[in-house]
Amino acid sequence: MNILKLGKHLPFRSKLYDIYLNRLKGERVIEIEGFKMLCDFNTKNKGLKKAFAAYYFNKIHEPATTELFKETIKKGDRVLDLGANLGYFSLLAASKGCEVWAVEPESENYKYLCKNFNLNAFKDYKIIQAAVGDKGGEIKLFKCGYDSGHHTIKQANGIKEYKEADYQEQTEIVPMERIDYFVKDMGGVDIIKMDIEGAEALAFQGMSETICKNKNLKMFIEYFPFLIRKMGNNPEKFIKKLLRKFEVWIIPDDYNAPHQLVKINKPEDIILKGEKDHFNLYVKRK
Repeated sequence: MNILKLGKHLPFRSKLYDIYLNRLKGERVIEIEGFKMLCDFNTKNKGLKKAFAAYYFNKIHEPATTELFKETIKKGDRVLDLGANLGYFSLLAASKGCEVWAVEPESENYKYLCKNFNLNAFKDYKIIQAAVGDKGGEIKLFKCGYDSGHHTIKQANGIKEYKEADYQEQTEIVPMERIDYFVKDMGGVDIIKMDIEGAEALAFQGMSETICKNKNLKMFIEYFPFLIRKMGNNPEKFIKKLLRKFEVWIIPDDYNAPHQLVKINKPEDIILKGEKDHFNLYVKRK
């Protein structure tokens, strides 16, 4: 039985789901999408254990986005993965012969990100512990206990209100840089994957040089209006800014997306059924 498919019908905090998670013990290395990944079921971090279980049983993450990502990247591409988490998309790009820069702010995720690259024989990569925003410096990162992919900068409201969870504040101070800073060091970029929990509009403010100088840039961006608003930005204005320089599509099927690729010509083309709906965007330079 695929417990992640079962998990789609069970709350992750339900007793039955907890029983399945508690049966998983030890460290296990899996083969997934052409690379190796560590699943550490010894961890006491429930959010991480849930993520490891998802990879262990499903052997894929965001299936539609994964397929489009694989179709888009090519050997030799320079890929910047922002919010790399445990490294799924970074490792996928590296396995296809891309030069990868993986950027992840949270220390536990960063630790496993490094371990996952060490499991593989990839050569052209760099791993950086940092957040991404509209300026350089340091910033407070708020950690999410129920989801290892939901840590967020600046404020904890997105964590507390998205799942209406009991939140015990845990934070760490991390470096923060602009996208332009990373891309300048990379010498250019072909693909950016951006999944930074509502900070996407902030990060976009810090990539004007990148947009100007990289005419064939393509991006995969999580669009999560609820979290963008909690960060103090306007999601509709963010879409308008994207549309000035890029063609934008909703990637189908993953999360709350429609079942077909939808091109966006104006913010009103995005129809969300629920306040907390979200999905991934495919963005291509005009």
